Amino acid sequence: MIQSFLAYGNELILEMERGRRKMDEQINELKREYYQDTPKLPRKLKKKRRKELNKEYSLLMSIRNFSSFY
Repeated sequence: MIQSFLAYGNELILEMERGRRKMDEQINELKREYYQDTPKLPRKLKKKRRKELNKEYSLLMSIRNFSSFY
C-alpha cells in the first residue's frame, strides 16, 4: 500500500521538477531577449517591449516564488 503512494509521490515530484525547469528556461529566455534583442529595436518599440517583458518576468517570478513556498 505504501509503495503505491510512494510511486505516485515520486511522479508528482518529477512533474514539479519538470515544471520548475521549464519556468527557469522561460525566465532565462526573457532575460536574454531583454538584454540582447531589445537594444536593437527603435526607441519607442524598445520601451514598449521592455515593459511587456518586465510584466511577464514579474508574473513568472511570482509564480516561481509561490510554488517554491509549498
